[in-house]
Amino acid sequence: MISAFMVIALILFPLLASADEDPCREMSIYIGNQTMLDVWYTRNGGPSTGKAEEITLEEALGLFYKNNYDILINRYEIDKAYADFISAKLLPNPNLSFSGIGLRTQGLPRRSDDTQLTAKIDQLIELGGKRKLRKGAAMATLEATRLSHQDLIRTLIIGFYTIYYNLQLA
Repeated sequence: MISAFMVIALILFPLLASADEDPCREMSIYIGNQTMLDVWYTRNGGPSTGKAEEITLEEALGLFYKNNYDILINRYEIDKAYADFISAKLLPNPNLSFSGIGLRTQGLPRRSDDTQLTAKIDQLIELGGKRKLRKGAAMATLEATRLSHQDLIRTLIIGFYTIYYNLQLA
């Protein structure tokens, strides 16, 4: 249940706030909705007044490959799939465990103490070709990731050529 004080505070607070008081502006925080054109204008000092710089197709492709974040991010997917393939080839690690019952907290144990010390090593032995199947699945995933990367580049290049030649015709 909302108290009357809270209702009054919610109604009056926006009316009492000064338009000049902007805590975000004082802390150099800009909140707004900018389009890419606004960002370009901000970085380049306003709208373009001169002739655009000519760029060759090879230079444009080099910049495209170098600065396209989708391609860079997708390359890491290939690295992750390769790491999964390497880990699929490895044997499982053995487990080594120690346990003790009736250990004395002071001094060394004596022959008359009821002390039991146990050391145990466990090694998983995979049967039924599980390791081979795991390697095959990881290799298929790696190949699918590589093909997905090539498809992404192909799709982005189609868009790049379309935009480049439309700009050349304009």
